[in-house]
Amino acid sequence: MAELGAAADGGEAKESLARQLVTSLTAAPIVALNCLMTMMAGASLAFPYPLDSQISHMLGAMLFTACETTIAASFLSTLKGTFMQSQEAPAMILGLMAGAVYGILPEAMAIGAKVSVIMACFAVATMLTGLVFLLLGAFRVGGLIRYFPFPVIGGVLAGLGLLITEGGFSVSAALPFEYAMIGSYFEPETLFRWCVSVAFAGVLAYVTRRFPHYLTMPLALLVATALFYLGAYVLDHPPALLSEHRWLLGPFPTGGLVPRLNLDGFMALDPGLLWSEIASILSVVLISTIGLLMHASGLELATGREVDLNRELKACGIGNLIAGPLGGAPAFHSVGGSMLARTMDARRALTSRLVVLIWALIILFGAALLSYFPRPVLGGLILFVGASMIWQWLIAGYRLLPRLDWLVILLIVLHVAFIGYVKGVFFGLAAGIVLFQIGYARLNVVKHAFTGRDRRSPLERGPEARDALAEHGGAILVLELQGSIFFGTAHTVVHRARTALAEAKALAALDAGPALGWLILDFRGVGGADWATVRSLTNLAQTARLEGLTVIATGLTGPTARLLEKGGVVPPAGMTPESTGGLFARAETLDQGLETAEDALLARLGVVEQPPLGAHELPPAVTAAIPGRDQQDELITYLAPVVAGAGTTLIAEGEASDGLYFLREGRISVYIARPGGGRRRLKTYLAGTVIGELGLTGGQTRTASIIADTGVRAWRLDAAAFRRLKRDRPDLALKLQDALIQLLGERLGAANRLLAALGE
Repeated sequence: MAELGAAADGGEAKESLARQLVTSLTAAPIVALNCLMTMMAGASLAFPYPLDSQISHMLGAMLFTACETTIAASFLSTLKGTFMQSQEAPAMILGLMAGAVYGILPEAMAIGAKVSVIMACFAVATMLTGLVFLLLGAFRVGGLIRYFPFPVIGGVLAGLGLLITEGGFSVSAALPFEYAMIGSYFEPETLFRWCVSVAFAGVLAYVTRRFPHYLTMPLALLVATALFYLGAYVLDHPPALLSEHRWLLGPFPTGGLVPRLNLDGFMALDPGLLWSEIASILSVVLISTIGLLMHASGLELATGREVDLNRELKACGIGNLIAGPLGGAPAFHSVGGSMLARTMDARRALTSRLVVLIWALIILFGAALLSYFPRPVLGGLILFVGASMIWQWLIAGYRLLPRLDWLVILLIVLHVAFIGYVKGVFFGLAAGIVLFQIGYARLNVVKHAFTGRDRRSPLERGPEARDALAEHGGAILVLELQGSIFFGTAHTVVHRARTALAEAKALAALDAGPALGWLILDFRGVGGADWATVRSLTNLAQTARLEGLTVIATGLTGPTARLLEKGGVVPPAGMTPESTGGLFARAETLDQGLETAEDALLARLGVVEQPPLGAHELPPAVTAAIPGRDQQDELITYLAPVVAGAGTTLIAEGEASDGLYFLREGRISVYIARPGGGRRRLKTYLAGTVIGELGLTGGQTRTASIIADTGVRAWRLDAAAFRRLKRDRPDLALKLQDALIQLLGERLGAANRLLAALGE
């Protein structure tokens, strides 16, 4: 039985291997042809008229780049069986650069020498793109390109679609697409050629939408080519006549498409000429980076597998650096080719290597065959690609995108159409910066705003101080900040503070509220700031001085703290503004800032904190419910005196609850443990307060620890003593319970006021 099982497993393995071989052999030619058509379109865009007779040089270099990047992807890509190829988008920018360089070079220079210089420029752009890809991947910052503003991407790609569409007309008509030459496009034969291309582009748009299958595009190209030659046969137009009348791509040189190292072009490349095209070169890098992001994300969405952009960048970077000296266009992911292979269940390295082998054979022997490819078919394919980009980003985007985002796309397209693509790209970048500023400024950098009435410091004060803060706490305003504070949002903070100051001043004039005396800016949630923040806060400090307002900055850490220290807004940690000339006071935490402001407010009001209780005194919250001296003395007989030094743990988090404390003298704080270690202070109590009231009945687990900050004296009422009190003096126990319930209600009310303030 074991032998039979092994034999069966071996038979299944052989069958699986045979199936892999069959599917790979079937898919490889289709994928290779599909990508070849795209690269032929790219070569035509990169070598526009009058360079179109030389596109065999460009196509060979693009095929070689596709081979190198696909091989690199077979080892490094997240998705095995991913194909890379030179794309139309960067090829279009290279075409603009080719036209500019061709116009600069001397007219007497031979066409071959001009092509060498142009290919050298292409090589610089491709190698620089490969280097940028590799560095982004090596430093693992590839994910940053996901944050590129979406409307700018849409505008750049829609503008590129416009240029690709113009390139499609140029390929179809065998004329440069210039508005000054538009009349030439309406000469009978030229008009007929590009009309055929437009018709074929329309057919492609229909069939790919009506039949969304991986074979639709290759079959449409094959059928269109067959129909073209059938019509030529019926009309008795031999290939030589078709070529003479520019209906075919050729003639190309006989033999292969083998690219060569362009040493002559590099030697003849003038640095000044190269510098004149630096904007185009950088645009190629930018467009290729955006393209890689879009294509890799598309594959991620289509396959349902997360793509490691850093690995994809490394694969494309290595391939482009190796093949770049030959002068091709930057290569990155082919979504169509990769999905063709995956749909045909050929998503493996074997398929990639077979496709590379087919491309290599085309490089070696395929130039003559490409000479017979119909120009209207290729022009229609290019028109379809360009029109699809315009439709996706400009037309369909009108219904899907917010109006401001869509207007940015439209402005970029208009910029490209009437001023130029390179300037349009940089206009898009500028628009992206402005859009980011506007969009981020819409976010409320003030996360929460509340007054000293709504939230108090963790210091539990006596009744007189609590009443004073309840009445006059509006003199303290807290602005909790969030996000990044820069030019677009720093003014929001200042405006909010000045508005609150003016409103409080107006209410104070009507005796309807206290004047604003303390402003606390909590930077705990701020991720970063720029120098504009320093300037804005300096302006706020000037207003504060004029209005007698004290500003306290809290929660400052990291680069934001260093920036504000350097700008003189706050003193270094641990120092006072008076000793350093800082504009604002500073506290480590918001709680400390609130405590500082409350102390100053109470001092201004002349309110004195509750003094230590005497040996036979109870907290005011208890004496208010039990006013009789005799009853108070009787209650004290049930209490146990406690004396503890600083640092003593009176209640430990996690232990069983069995009583409460009446604090007579000293200071204690409530802490909870942090998940990552350490502890956080929740509350601080002074003499005259009650602590642990929820634990009186016993049974519950303590949720926090109570630790003495200083030496303390207190009364302790444990659960057993309280049970005796209820048995012996139920009336006294009931009064004590009423006092504790009222105290608990006050504390719960303070928490509710804070939640309401945070929710506004």
